[in-house]
Amino acid sequence: MSINYLYFIPIYILIFIMIYYLSNYLNLVDKPNIRKKHKVKSFYTGGICIALAFYLSIKFFSFEINLSKIFFYSSIFLILGFIDDCKSIKTGNKLIWQIFIIYILINQGFVIQDLGKFNFGMLALGEFGFVFTFICVLLIINSFNYTDGIDHLASSIFITTIFTLFLINEKILFENLDFFINLLFILIIFSFFNKGIFLKYKVFLGNGGSMMLGCFLAFLCIYITQISKYIHPSQLIWSLAYLVFEFNTIFLNRIILKQKVTRPGRDHLHYILLGIGFKRISVLFLINFLIVFFYFIGNLIFNKFGPIMSLVFFVLFQLIYFLYWFKLKKWKS
Repeated sequence: MSINYLYFIPIYILIFIMIYYLSNYLNLVDKPNIRKKHKVKSFYTGGICIALAFYLSIKFFSFEINLSKIFFYSSIFLILGFIDDCKSIKTGNKLIWQIFIIYILINQGFVIQDLGKFNFGMLALGEFGFVFTFICVLLIINSFNYTDGIDHLASSIFITTIFTLFLINEKILFENLDFFINLLFILIIFSFFNKGIFLKYKVFLGNGGSMMLGCFLAFLCIYITQISKYIHPSQLIWSLAYLVFEFNTIFLNRIILKQKVTRPGRDHLHYILLGIGFKRISVLFLINFLIVFFYFIGNLIFNKFGPIMSLVFFVLFQLIYFLYWFKLKKWKS
């Protein structure tokens, strides 16, 4: 590993400390609600810390231009999330701003144009690709926001998901080593502040931070399937399986129960597992294990049976996930 990376670690830490004290001075405190039961004073500026630290690294390292673009435009969500954390934006207005930010990236050429090559040829989406891109990115952003309920969960899911992408095709890592190593260092530093190890109070991602990471992950997947062609789309979806299955399951369950689908709640898998007696560290392990498990199963299916059966089994596993999630939820009740 180049020593250049190590030079930046104390600088990244200093950025986090500066934002920490500024957050304390401005009283940028994450307020408890139906989902958030924390009793310790916590700040919602973790996403801002991550973005500022990474902006600094962009100045000193030669990152792939498309990855830098994705991160830069994804960080616009920090503004939306900051306002939402301060004053709570209505769901409809938040959705409009999400669509606007996504449109900026789509306008930069990050759009799902096809679902890959199958036995019958390339499955092109044509003009529907724009609509499909909006749907997929919104799903990943909001499903990622769902995961930001307990310490380390969102950031660990982000790291584990990207790790599975590296396992599918190591070129993603080796051709962009500086980018991902710096991002990893920054996220590890965030995890210490998120736990409250360095200083007295905790630092959370905030709505902006979770939406930023979700947006980055979504468009990273578009980049590696549509532009760089590192991975076939029907293979990549297995790395996103947990996020997709969890979001669809909660959405469908709330529709069935005639509940507002956008409301905050404690019907997410991590809360269900906590409710039936699992400790937080066990929940972190189990959910990240699920991500890796889906990756291995999905890649086995893709390599053995091809892309069509990969899509078929993906839908089947969504059904299985819903059934087991429902059983766990009943057990909790």
